Amino acid sequence: MTVSATYSRTAGDMVRLSLRAAGIIAVEQPVEAIDLTTGLEALSIILKSWQAQGLHLWGKQEYVLPMLTSRQVYDIGPGDAVAISAATAADPPQITAPGHKLVNGQSISIVDVEGMTDLNGNTYTVASADRAAGTFTLSGVIGAGFGAWTAGGTVTYIGDHCAEAETFVKTTSSAAHVLDDAAITVTSSAGMDVGDRFGLEMDDASIFWTSILTIDSPTQVTLDSGLPSASASGLTVFSYETAADRFQRVLSVRSSDTFSSSETDVEMVSRDEYFAQPGKDSQGTVVWSYYSPQLTQGRMYTWQVARNVKQILRITAERPLKVPGNQTDQIDVPSEWYEPLKWALAAEIAPEYEVKIEEQSRLEFKADKAMELVLGHDVERDSMCVELDFD
Repeated sequence: MTVSATYSRTAGDMVRLSLRAAGIIAVEQPVEAIDLTTGLEALSIILKSWQAQGLHLWGKQEYVLPMLTSRQVYDIGPGDAVAISAATAADPPQITAPGHKLVNGQSISIVDVEGMTDLNGNTYTVASADRAAGTFTLSGVIGAGFGAWTAGGTVTYIGDHCAEAETFVKTTSSAAHVLDDAAITVTSSAGMDVGDRFGLEMDDASIFWTSILTIDSPTQVTLDSGLPSASASGLTVFSYETAADRFQRVLSVRSSDTFSSSETDVEMVSRDEYFAQPGKDSQGTVVWSYYSPQLTQGRMYTWQVARNVKQILRITAERPLKVPGNQTDQIDVPSEWYEPLKWALAAEIAPEYEVKIEEQSRLEFKADKAMELVLGHDVERDSMCVELDFD
């Protein structure tokens, strides 16, 4: 007999367990498609309700946000998707996406294009954005040899490159580079991988973002797109694999820079305090931050603003709980929470199946009791300081 410390269940497993717990199906009875759909919807509602209550210690993560000179507000997480209605194969390609809200310098992803399939699955930097005309170009991309666009495509704004800390790499370039260079010499490519987002400080103090095409050596990577301008040796380089989703809430923020391991605590303030602060464009060390979750992208406001692109914020935040899209998806809770989730789901769906009132009361009691027992697992240890008084 094999034993294991790991126990996992899919969303479909949880729906089946809950239907049985509520007496809706027998042990040997298979789950019908309509019951599965009902259960998955209820499961998603419960997970989002737990998220709002902050019941997910396992959802706390560390993130890194590279800052931009004089930028006051940063978008956290991917934005809305907009349909592409036309694309022109040129140097650089021009994209038409009516209703887009993009501005120059933002990073986007493109998928599902027909004909001009070279565009699919890549990330790009926006240039020549014209909201009124619904057009923009892809900075640094040579597109004259692309196939002709025939139909479709979706463009999504991917935010301001806030990344999960465990996939974030910072280093420097070790050679000067000029316009259209794609092979970039770095101090070290350790921790980087093909497909990672790659940011290089340019001579104009901006950051050019693209993706890594190949890892050529421990000190060289080749990018998907050539540089739009020159970049001197010794400038900042960032890369990351996993971008942050919209934060549910921010717990703490520290300010740092790319050449120092020291961090300075940033005070989290209210909306009123931030917007009442005069001189929001004054440069210096970030000492205040205000976070607004919004609906699709979070917004991180900072004061003071960064002096240069070498400054970063280190953020501890609660990520959103992921909801299952189909029955084979893993549930975004640790196995210790399966018991309260089973009973909570059983209690949630029971009224739809006209389960007797007394049975519904029993299910709710079981759900409350299981939650009470597991809440002790969702508490983090706090430090305690004791000061002796010898008077």
